[in-house]
Amino acid sequence: MPPFSEVFLSYGLKKEVRFKPGLRAPAEPLSLAGEFFDEGRLKEDRILDFPRFLNRIPRNNGHEVRCYDDVMAYVAEHQDKEHRRGLIADYLREGVDSPVFENILSAHLYPYQKEGALFALSAGRCLIGDDIGLGKTIQAFAAAELMARLFIIGKVLVVSPTSLKHQWKGEIQTFTGRKAILLRGGSFTSRLKQGHMH
Repeated sequence: MPPFSEVFLSYGLKKEVRFKPGLRAPAEPLSLAGEFFDEGRLKEDRILDFPRFLNRIPRNNGHEVRCYDDVMAYVAEHQDKEHRRGLIADYLREGVDSPVFENILSAHLYPYQKEGALFALSAGRCLIGDDIGLGKTIQAFAAAELMARLFIIGKVLVVSPTSLKHQWKGEIQTFTGRKAILLRGGSFTSRLKQGHMH
């Protein structure tokens, strides 16, 4: 048993934030861990509140409690998801029937396309796997436009085969009215290395 306590991310069928007490861990962090953890596992209803656990750990008792970066990334992912859920609930109260879908693109969206865009927006990241001809591109554009409005996203990177890049540029400008810039692999890589792209 190490001399320090630790909070780590357990990777298995389901990711879990775990707490493991160190050798001779004082009563204060153990008592605090009892509030947030059940048998060493972070309680589901405490994940958004997890930073409060870290802030309440005493720093002056000589016992170190380590929390690893992947734990904080995992918690931040859940906080982002909750933030997205709140914005979507406020902005798109009627779901696919929300008025925002009427002018999001310069094209009519079918209900299933609105559903796909809303799913992508809610998920934060996803793969749209509809059959050919059902409008995956339109759904991606609608999701990006919704993200721009709700989450203040200023830039979107589209990676496509070289043979389709001019088609993508044309469709972006046609359906969204936004400017699209084409980059080749080499120029993109060099601009990225020089810090010209974020």
